Amino acid sequence: LQQRSPPSSPSSPHNDVNLGPSANPNARPTDFDFLAVIGKGTFGKVLLAKHKADSKFYAVKVLQKKIILKKKEVGSAVMVSMFLKFLLFYFLLCLMCLKYLAPEILRKEAYDRTVDWWCLGAVLYEMLFSLPPFYSRDVAEMYDGILHKPLPLPPGKSEAASSLLIGLLQKDQHRRLGAIADFLEIKNHTFFSPINWDDLYHKRIAPPYNPNVRGPADTQHIDPEFTREMVPNSVGRTPEFNPGTSSSNAFNGFSFVGTEDGFL
Repeated sequence: LQQRSPPSSPSSPHNDVNLGPSANPNARPTDFDFLAVIGKGTFGKVLLAKHKADSKFYAVKVLQKKIILKKKEVGSAVMVSMFLKFLLFYFLLCLMCLKYLAPEILRKEAYDRTVDWWCLGAVLYEMLFSLPPFYSRDVAEMYDGILHKPLPLPPGKSEAASSLLIGLLQKDQHRRLGAIADFLEIKNHTFFSPINWDDLYHKRIAPPYNPNVRGPADTQHIDPEFTREMVPNSVGRTPEFNPGTSSSNAFNGFSFVGTEDGFL
């Protein structure tokens, strides 16, 4: 999917969403066989799809028009463009994973690469303790923990692991592990002393777990919560588009627009 300028106005590079060198603005749902649902989000679903021409597999994010309109997220071509850019950012960088946001982002301050080290710390914490740091179903309470509360460290982990988490989950980004020498600080931490980084770089270390994926269409490791859902019937069809409807006008400029109940 690529957002393009409405036909009535000249095309401008500032109006296009840059999807990179592999972008195909002429792609249509009918170009794919949609095989399975492999994920869900607020506005749509992620489908496993096989391109009919080259037999390559893709994860395709489909957004349901009526849900977007109901939430009043779009109202014009400009808003659609902004909304799509937000969704691409969200989809590729997962910035809506609120539980991993660094304090400086929550404070809307300038930030740098040290936000990545906070995220690394949050993921490591979740791997060690099964939940992200400061996690709460109450988002406001979780934010308060990220911003103000000391890092909770349940017992049972090594001193090296605790030291690494404290360093990575330092609220002051200038004192955070990695703030001075970037990755070298993480690489040289005691927690990672057993790792031969040269062997890791050259892929000479056997992974501790091999998922034994049988191929790109293998969904055995995808949560059945998603895979047991049926692929929506409207996906994969290219119906007639009526540009006169108000809901359709909200999506002017898209390379494909489905029916009222259809998907972008």
